[in-house]
Formats: sequence, structure tokens, C-alpha cells
Amino acid sequence: MARKSKKAEIAEVAPGAPVVVKTVKGFDRDLKCRGFQFKAGKTYSVEGKVVVCRNGWHACENPLDVFRYYPVGVSRFHDVEQSGDLARHDEDTKIASATITIGVELSIAEIVSRAVKWIFDKATVEKDSTATSGDGAHAATSGYRANAATSGEGRTQPPAAKGRTQPPAATGRTQPPAATGRTQPPAAKGRTQPPAATGRTQP
Repeated sequence: MARKSKKAEIAEVAPGAPVVVKTVKGFDRDLKCRGFQFKAGKTYSVEGKVVVCRNGWHACENPLDVFRYYPVGVSRFHDVEQSGDLARHDEDTKIASATITIGVELSIAEIVSRAVKWIFDKATVEKDSTATSGDGAHAATSGYRANAATSGEGRTQPPAAKGRTQPPAATGRTQPPAATGRTQPPAAKGRTQPPAATGRTQP
């Protein structure tokens, strides 16, 4: 009964944690970690509260993070599965778990390949989540501005497309005064004769 109570208490530390997490674990050349001897294909468990760097089995979700703890050339690396109560490191993807199962050994090339896939999958999930849940993404396909772009609504037409304002010459030309009525110089209407023409004043 005491064990069940302890497990129930630990479960509250990481509610909703994944049942199984695929990770990569490093070992020394003898397949030991901190003096504990592991064997491929075996499952191991710990008692007590799972705390990162203090209690639990540790491995990294991002395969490249494992090189921070076990350098290439003097270490061995295995695919592992972590389950049970989990706790995550706040500086990288290291995970502590209550249970761990040791899988197959991985080469450096396989670790790099897995790392590329892990990063790509993570980026894809984050991108899809942003594209389908954000207001900006929704506006791109269903928003007013997108609709206006295809239906014409909201588009301001240039004045020339709706109705062209004709220049004054096209609707009615204002003729220069000479075209509508020429103002004749006084000589054309009636010439004022010099006094000699109407009656000459004799000296």
C-alpha cells in the first residue's frame, strides 16, 4: 500500500506525461552509466520521486544532446524507451524517468540521422500548429482582405475605370472670343472720318 501511495504522489509531478518516450542514452565502453551496468534488451526501474540529475534513468530526446554528457570516441550509444513518471531538464532535452528499456546500439551516423529527423518532425509540428490555429493564418484564406482580392469587394477603382472625366475640350470647347463673336475694331463698325471728310474747316 505504501508503494502505491508513493507512485500516486510521483504521478502528480508530471501529469499528462507521455507513456513512452523514444530517446538516446550514452554509456561508457563497458555499457555502464555512473557505475551501473546495463544490458541491451533489459528494462530497469527506480523507486522514489523522479528528479532530473538526482533520481531516475536519464537519456536525451534530441539525439545530439547526448554528446554533452558522453563524448564521441570513448562512449557507446543506444536507442532507449523511457516511461512511467518523467521529469525534464530545463536546459536541454534530457529526461529522467522511472523506467527505461535499453534498445539497439546506434552508430554516430545513425544518431545524426535520427537528430535530423527529430528536428524536422518537431519543426513541422510547430509550423502546422501555428498555421492552423493562428488568426493571421485564418485571415489569409477566409479574411475580408483575401475575399476582396478575389471578388473585387473593397477594391478602389481608379476614376478612369468607373467614369472618365473628359477634358473640357471633349464635352464643350470654350471658343476663344474670336470664334464666338469677333469684336471688330472701331474701323470695321463705323469709321470716324477726320474732319476733312465730313466738313473741312477752312482756315
